[in-house]
Amino acid sequence: MRIKKLLLKLAGTVLFLVVLLITFLLNPSLLYANKTVYQNITIHHQGPLRTDLFELIDQSLETVQRSEIAGPIWKSHLCLNDGSSYPGLVRKLLGEDVFTAFSNKVVFLGKDVQAYDRFYLWDRELKYSQFLTHGLVHNLQFKYHGLWDANPLGGYPMWRWEGYAEYVTLGKLYDLKCLVEDYEERNVAPYEWFALSNGEGTISLHVRHLILAKYAFEVKKQGYDQFLNDPQSESEAYKEVLSWTAQ
Repeated sequence: MRIKKLLLKLAGTVLFLVVLLITFLLNPSLLYANKTVYQNITIHHQGPLRTDLFELIDQSLETVQRSEIAGPIWKSHLCLNDGSSYPGLVRKLLGEDVFTAFSNKVVFLGKDVQAYDRFYLWDRELKYSQFLTHGLVHNLQFKYHGLWDANPLGGYPMWRWEGYAEYVTLGKLYDLKCLVEDYEERNVAPYEWFALSNGEGTISLHVRHLILAKYAFEVKKQGYDQFLNDPQSESEAYKEVLSWTAQ
């Protein structure tokens, strides 16, 4: 009987901690000193905002609004890594990333630098507006699908889910055949860094996803829902891209 009581008490404690973590995760303002609203973005921060942040948000929103699934009314929360414990909590729960995006939140995990539109992570300077845009596209996907149909619960192939975010972010900046030729020539390992020509960059795997998405939207003329639900495998899709490139 005593063991049963101890187990019930332990289960209650665990449940309380889980609820507490979820509460903090979904309510970042509890762990930040300041909140600033700009456009449809609520910025959670500890100290002064970087001087170029509003301009970078404008750039990202202009790109994101060209997305097929961008409605007239949507809101996001940008959580900065400037002294709050919130980014560390997100990193522990959801893993290491550049900008972690879930639900209607984009969490910045890098370090600010003085250079315009740049931040520091993984021993390199990265383009701030690129990864902010990518994260905001994922927010749109969460809004479009709803919690139960968005990844990871939605179960869409990662190359399609991430490929769409990469396509909205970078797709209009690069010629498809040139991108394929560059990708094939470099032959970079999937999780190695792939520098692009306009100051952008991402892991090689995401460049492959970008290629597949760009081909689907621009050559096959697929729509968003058709692309996400297409049963074609990644390897089959890439073979099709290579055949098209060789023509």
